[in-house]
Amino acid sequence: MPSKGSQFHTAMTNHPEKTFEVLDRQFRSGSEIVSLSPDDLLKKLDFNRNDLSPERIESLFGELRTIHFLHNNGFTDITPIRASSKRSPDFFAKRNGADFQIEVATSIHSAPRTFHDSVVKWATAKLKNDDKFFQMNSGSPESHKMFVCILNSSGAVALNQRSDYINMVKHVWEELGSIQNLHIAIVTGRISISEGMDDCVYPSIHAV
Repeated sequence: MPSKGSQFHTAMTNHPEKTFEVLDRQFRSGSEIVSLSPDDLLKKLDFNRNDLSPERIESLFGELRTIHFLHNNGFTDITPIRASSKRSPDFFAKRNGADFQIEVATSIHSAPRTFHDSVVKWATAKLKNDDKFFQMNSGSPESHKMFVCILNSSGAVALNQRSDYINMVKHVWEELGSIQNLHIAIVTGRISISEGMDDCVYPSIHAV
């Protein structure tokens, strides 16, 4: 079962049939994007049917959302990298001929009053302490690195907008020392009336 308070948990509770239909479409379109069958995509994403813990389910859907996020932002040759004894990023991809090594992490922070600080601390700690930065740096030093933060807390996400998320990713990037060729992304999948799609990247990838 997904974690309580996550967007997926809320959707499954309120609209289970519609949610399954959306998931089916997402898996099929994700498979087409990476040119793999749905079963092969699950294998590449290291999904183990014996591990249905909330954390693993949320992680799986976070990686699936990352595929669509990358595709929607002009990335090509999106390749999920299966875990091995050699540390490596979650995805390789290209954008306008530039190589990207991409690492993904999923969060369900749900404290709206401290949401900004919680996300910044969580993302910074993931990169500094959980080998995420090391894994992104396992390939060519000239390639771009991107850390994708999937935010799944339905309550807190609803109280923030794109401008808030841009401030968060900028803050994380600065906390890490404003490293050249490093990009921080936040993906919520939400669209607000006033500011449009929440999803954002800092520094911008549009110059790449």
